[in-house]
Parts: sequence; C-alpha cells; structure tokens
Amino acid sequence: MVLGALRPRGLRLGILSNAWPSLERKYALLGLRHFFDAFIISARLGCVKPDERMYRTGLAGLNLPPQDVIFVDDWPEFVRVAVDLGMQGAVMDRAGVQEVADLPRVRSMPDVLALLA
Repeated sequence: MVLGALRPRGLRLGILSNAWPSLERKYALLGLRHFFDAFIISARLGCVKPDERMYRTGLAGLNLPPQDVIFVDDWPEFVRVAVDLGMQGAVMDRAGVQEVADLPRVRSMPDVLALLA
C-alpha cells in the first residue's frame, strides 16, 4: 500500500476534501485515518475548495511551508490554487484523458511516489 510506504519516509499526509464530516469517520472505520496528519473537511470549515482557507488550514494542519507540499487533486482548478499558494501540484488523472498542459499529471498513487524522487 502506498500510504504505508510514505510514512517511513517521514512524510506528513493530509486530506483536503469538499465533503461531509462523516468522511473522517469512514476513513477511521476503514483503518486509514491514522495515515493522515491533517484532515480538513469543507463542511466543518465552512468553505469549499477552491477557497484559499481550505488550503491554508491544510498547511497549518501539516505544519509545513507551501513549498514543502505536493497537492494532488482530480480537479485542475483546485491544483492551480495550491500552486498559486506556493505548493507543488499534480492532477490525478486515472483515465489519462484530462488535457492539462500546465500541470503535471499522475494516474495513480505510485505515480505520486515518483514525484518525490
């Protein structure tokens, strides 16, 4: 599992989701919550991506400067906001069909590991 491979590298992980508060409980029930240092849910914060408050709250939860973060999302406009805030960014394009000339694309979580190399 990719998440298990990231922890030993000393990486901090976060979820930044336009979702209901129950998402965090679902991750806990699936045994995945412990992989994430920050878990930012729009319904709790009172705003949604691409509002910069979501991203800034995520950075604060990770306790990292923007340049030390890779933000991955399947919506290019959300990735562009992260890049504009100083983060690195990549578009998750599992089907390989999105035309995104100005942003790196990844097709799977192992591809995200390659960005770290």
